[in-house]
Amino acid sequence: MGLLYYNDINIILKLTFWLAFLFYFEETEELILNIRTVSEKFELSPTTLRYYEEVGLIPPVNRNTSGYRDYDEIDLEWVNFAKCMRETGISIDVLKKYAALAQQGEQTEGQRKQILIEQQHVLEQKMQTLRDTHAFLDNKIATYEQHAKQMERIFKN
Repeated sequence: MGLLYYNDINIILKLTFWLAFLFYFEETEELILNIRTVSEKFELSPTTLRYYEEVGLIPPVNRNTSGYRDYDEIDLEWVNFAKCMRETGISIDVLKKYAALAQQGEQTEGQRKQILIEQQHVLEQKMQTLRDTHAFLDNKIATYEQHAKQMERIFKN
């Protein structure tokens, strides 16, 4: 009976250990993605991701023991930011400056904010240009439609 009791305690202790281990692992497990997965997620080529890292648009990405890039959540935030900013048309040089300032810490917040404000103004100007171009095209299309109606009336007579 004593042996059975010992085995029961041993099993319970082992089970408790594994449950605690799994709970700890689940709580501390970090999201790690390879370059192919990040490439697909953000619709950027692996070459572009490597370039962003090489020129300093994103901080250096940790490497695993095989030398492959392991992107964590912070890296993904940087990739998303770089992609979004590039889509606004921000230059590589300005984005590099922003990234370098961000890596210096809180003391550069004012400078980084100013870069974003300036980029916002540039984007607003581009949006106004697009609105103007859209209105021009609307007018041009309407002119063609009017012209087509006039031609239709001429050929009917």
